[in-house]
Amino acid sequence: MPGAALSQDAAAFFSGGQTHGGAAAAESIAVMAANWLAVQVYMACQWTVLAGFAGMHAQGISAQEARAAMAIHRVPMARRQDLLRRIQIMAEAARPILNKSA
Repeated sequence: MPGAALSQDAAAFFSGGQTHGGAAAAESIAVMAANWLAVQVYMACQWTVLAGFAGMHAQGISAQEARAAMAIHRVPMARRQDLLRRIQIMAEAARPILNKSA
């Protein structure tokens, strides 16, 4: 429901359901109605991850990945640039959480 508080682990929310670096305290995340579509599209995106001998490192969400998710959600062309910016902001906030254990 747009604008409702999501009751789940914040780290799990940002990492697509995967917690890294131990269990985080459960907290509610309030999603403003203006950001609800961005959250839905963000959750449909797949992160670019580099894997090597040192472990995995989350790079972010490519613009191509975000555009594909927007097409799946049938986002109007007029809203896509703003939505891409919102997704990039969420990915920037999630990157340190995902890479905490790396």
